[in-house]
Amino acid sequence: MATMCAPDEDERRNDVQRPVSPLVERVLFDLAEVVEAMGRLDRDLVALARDEGVTWSTIGEAFGISRQAATNYYTAEPPDDPQTRQRRPRRQKAPPAQPD
Repeated sequence: MATMCAPDEDERRNDVQRPVSPLVERVLFDLAEVVEAMGRLDRDLVALARDEGVTWSTIGEAFGISRQAATNYYTAEPPDDPQTRQRRPRRQKAPPAQPD
């Protein structure tokens, strides 16, 4: 069974192929599937929220992005190929604190 160790700087730069444990490889592929499924789920939930009258500003705030970024991302048609799927904009700030 192959063991993994942290790559050194040269290996990271050159992307040297090394043996990887089957467990790590399996988990990586499983994680990719989960990320893809979550991308579909967040689009479905945003569509439901919009149908219920939630504003783009509120949706943007929930994801920590601007209203415009939320509008652009969630109204764009996702491509069929998950490799070329647009990534959701990164969170800009922490969510507002909830009152106790």
